[in-house]
Amino acid sequence: MPNWFVTLPVYNEKTHINQVLDEVRHFAQTIVVVDDGSTD
Repeated sequence: MPNWFVTLPVYNEKTHINQVLDEVRHFAQTIVVVDDGSTD
């Protein structure tokens, strides 16, 4: 697997974040999620 680094900017993604992370894990070894002041 390539050593990819993924940054995910998120805002109010409570309902989707787990699904997104599950998919991104197939492509990246490092994942950083940046919350932009979500209210959820």
